[in-house]
This record gives sequence, C-alpha cells and structure tokens, in this order.
Amino acid sequence: MRTIIAYLLTVAIALSVSGTASAAGQSEASDAADFVSRTGIMVGDENGDLALDASLTRAELAVLLTRFHGGSGIEPEIYSWACYYTDVPDWAKSYVGYCTANLLLNGYGDSLYGPYDPVTVQMACTVMLRIIDKSGGWDYGTACSYAQEIGLLKQDTPPGDPVTRGDMAILIYRAYQRVYPAMPM
Repeated sequence: MRTIIAYLLTVAIALSVSGTASAAGQSEASDAADFVSRTGIMVGDENGDLALDASLTRAELAVLLTRFHGGSGIEPEIYSWACYYTDVPDWAKSYVGYCTANLLLNGYGDSLYGPYDPVTVQMACTVMLRIIDKSGGWDYGTACSYAQEIGLLKQDTPPGDPVTRGDMAILIYRAYQRVYPAMPM
C-alpha cells in the first residue's frame, strides 16, 4: 500500500512540475504574441488572428524583420530597388528589398529568393543574430548553438526544423529583451 501511495505522489509531483513548466512556456508565448501585435511587428488577419501555429515563409520573414529592424518609421516601399530577385511577388518586394539592403537576408543565387519556402530554425537564428549581435563570434553553421548560448533559443531544436509564426514571435520577443533589457515590454 505504501508503495502505491509513494508512486501516486511521485506521479502527482511530476505532473505538477511539468504543468508549471508548460504554463511558463505558455506565458512567454502569450507575452511574445502580445508584444509583436502591440508593436505592429506582426499583424493578424481581418479578425486579428496572428495564426501563430502557421508555418512562416521567407516572404513573411522579410516583413517581420523589416518591422522589427526598421521600426514604425520605416517606409519599406522605398527599398523595392534592392529586391533583384526574380521570384518575389510584388507585395513582398519592398520588404525583401529592405532586408537585402540592410544585409539581413540572402537569396539562393541565380536571382532566386524562395519567398514561399519555409523558414528553418537555422535561418531564423541567423537573421535575428544579424540584427542583435554583430560580434562575429558565429556564422550560419553555428547560429543555433550561439543563439542557445545567449538565450535566444532555449531548447535544443534541430536547425532544419520549420519555424511557425509563434516561434518567430518568441525569437523576436527574446531578441528585444536582450537588446533593450531595461525597456518596458
């Protein structure tokens, strides 16, 4: 009987600890979503839905980076000239142009950008580090491990895994906290 009670208590404690960790993760995700929405970095659909579970494309990434890096005062349309990629749709040219002119994003070569390709963890870490860490202590191959070291990426996620809009919101939120630790969120 004591063995059963001890086992049940162990299970109950384990469940309460994992529930707390999950709640902490949910809290950060909620804070990140609120931050990117409130600052205008990520805009929802006509109902305000940010579609945080949807995968993030390279064209959408350019929009988010332009808004995060350039702030509200930027007029991305003046950067259309810098988008020399032949596969970028008109609506995204100014954002991809801004990111190209500011050395935040690269294409694949042969004037191709891949606007509808999914963003991977490695791509997301690389572009965020290009914005917040110019130390040169990392490169594309080490971006994920360096992002983990500085607290941008808190879990050991395979570099090739796709990034959702919610994942990117969290990366942006953490990057902002790193650059502006004393600023109110």
